[in-house]
Amino acid sequence: MKRNSSSRRKKNTGSGHQVRLACSLVLNALIVVFTAYSVFLCFYDPASRDFTANGRYAFRYFTVDSNVFCALASLLMIVMELRMLAKGGGLLPKWILLFKFMGTVTVALTCLTCVFYLSGMLGGFANLIHGKELFMHLLTPVAAALSFVVFEHGAPLKLWSIFLPVVPVAAYGAVYFYMVLAVPKDRGGWQDVYRLVRNRDWYTSTLVMFAAVLLICLVLWALHRLFDQIGRK
Repeated sequence: MKRNSSSRRKKNTGSGHQVRLACSLVLNALIVVFTAYSVFLCFYDPASRDFTANGRYAFRYFTVDSNVFCALASLLMIVMELRMLAKGGGLLPKWILLFKFMGTVTVALTCLTCVFYLSGMLGGFANLIHGKELFMHLLTPVAAALSFVVFEHGAPLKLWSIFLPVVPVAAYGAVYFYMVLAVPKDRGGWQDVYRLVRNRDWYTSTLVMFAAVLLICLVLWALHRLFDQIGRK
């Protein structure tokens, strides 16, 4: 047991492990920068060079909320990885892997919703990657998936972990449907920007969305397990 523990510790403190930590650190830093810049542009109009109070309405969109959520997970990951690099390496704690998993799934959902759903309504995916949307709809989701799947590893995540990312999606969905269906527009109710409640058939939209979320969770979980096994060889 002591020999196996010692061998595993050496693998987790070797140069290869530190390279993976450094790559993850860079990608997480990019996620934080991308998100900070995108949120800034929600409140600042470069054309008029002025700030607008309407920027707060941006947080009605899952795109913005998912990117901010993922950036918070990345920020915590940065702090953890800096500490680990300073100590020469080590395994990432499971709680932070789960948090990053949740953030990665939410932005992956944002990206795939744009590719397979919103692009059809808005004339193609190319129309959804201009300005800050380039970061929120594409670059941040790609960076999050790459960092989580390839570079961020610790104790193996159990299969039940795939249900955790459903929580933030369900929380947003509950607020969205309430604000669209229950609150009148003249009292602050939201527009059905995602067209999920047309013909009041909101339950079908809910089932489809949660099925998509679970599929994304399963794919990312499986890829993470695969690269974790490769990294341990």
